[in-house]
Amino acid sequence: MSVKWIPLDAQKISAEKLLAFRNHVLGIEEEPSNVEINMLDRQIAECAKDESIYNLVALDGSRILAWVNGKFSQPRRTDMIRLVFFDVSQLLDQGVDDLLYQLELALPYPYRRIEMYGLGKGREKDIELIMKSGYRKAYEIAHYQWSIGNRPECNPATDISFEQSVDSDSGFRIYTEAFQNLWDRDEIDVSEFKNALGDSDSRLSFTAFLDGKPIGIMVVNKGLDEHDVYLQIIAIGNDARGRRIGDAMISRLLDLAEENQIKTVSLSAYADNVQMVKLLYRWHFIEQFRETVLFKEDK
Repeated sequence: MSVKWIPLDAQKISAEKLLAFRNHVLGIEEEPSNVEINMLDRQIAECAKDESIYNLVALDGSRILAWVNGKFSQPRRTDMIRLVFFDVSQLLDQGVDDLLYQLELALPYPYRRIEMYGLGKGREKDIELIMKSGYRKAYEIAHYQWSIGNRPECNPATDISFEQSVDSDSGFRIYTEAFQNLWDRDEIDVSEFKNALGDSDSRLSFTAFLDGKPIGIMVVNKGLDEHDVYLQIIAIGNDARGRRIGDAMISRLLDLAEENQIKTVSLSAYADNVQMVKLLYRWHFIEQFRETVLFKEDK
């Protein structure tokens, strides 16, 4: 009998139970922290408001065999599986291949492409099993962190000004210019981009100006706790390259961190983005780990 995926019923399976399953799969002995549990509870609550976000589980009775968290991009017709965990020892003869086949049947929207994220250090065997099911390697994402008290002596451009908030049209232009060489395989849609902008209780957006013209954007999210922030977006327009704008933006970000007693600043970047990597090392960001992104296209 094949594994069947079903939407998560939060009344029957708690965030704590899901995270305990994750820890079991990853070989982590510690119990899930309250911060992680509360964060997942909020994410599960988002699913009820946003139909593009979903959690699916594969069960054997009350026992969890697998769990995925994903978001469907309608413009790109792409399922972005942000978390994927499965216990090979429990799947037995059904195997990972059938598990992933059944997952593709259970995804809530007709897709053109599936992308799998979150496959970092220690998950080499999982990557191997997933790739045997027809997935291919897309790229690697490197995750970096800066800690307070580790700021270098740098001299960024001083003629850059910043305003809180991002105009969606100019921000979209800057974003697509910055990432056009990395996103040529996909469509970028302005409506999705707008969803990533705008200030909220957990997010701040900034625009960098040079001679009155918008030339860069930053979007910063709160991290796991009140002393951590995550740089979600940093992008510089084509006509502002080579003028140390990136240094000015990172400097402004660290100013904000120090002013608000933030202890760590985290961000992710394509591992082969040489200029970004140089910028981060210059500002004493330290690489924490890498994750492999896999993909599969609908035939």
